Amino acid sequence: VANPIATPSATTTYTLTESSPSSSCSSSNTITLTVNNCGGSSIAESSLEEGLHVFPNPAKDELNIHFVSQENSEVLLLIFNAEGKMVRQEKLNKVSTLLEHKAAVNGLANGMYQLKVVGSKKNDVISFEIR
Repeated sequence: VANPIATPSATTTYTLTESSPSSSCSSSNTITLTVNNCGGSSIAESSLEEGLHVFPNPAKDELNIHFVSQENSEVLLLIFNAEGKMVRQEKLNKVSTLLEHKAAVNGLANGMYQLKVVGSKKNDVISFEIR
């Protein structure tokens, strides 16, 4: 549904699941939004699906990275090519449940890659393609 509008007369909770039928996304996501009748709203971070999500997939110049975990700490983003060679590395400070980051992938050759996110308690790996 494009541009949904909600006008509740009482506090109401909506659950929205977003996914892509095309191959441009590698995951779906569900959030819970509470709208109260005084005009305020809040998104429950705890409703975000834990794990690592990337889009667009395939990527061209930039890869959007969403990493959801309960730990807040320094995380290391590592990108490996199909031969297993590390081609990019970044350190980020994760200060909330959701880490959102745009990684530049321009300059990398077309092909399959793996993104590994290393935290103090949780590691996650996902494959993506560059075209």
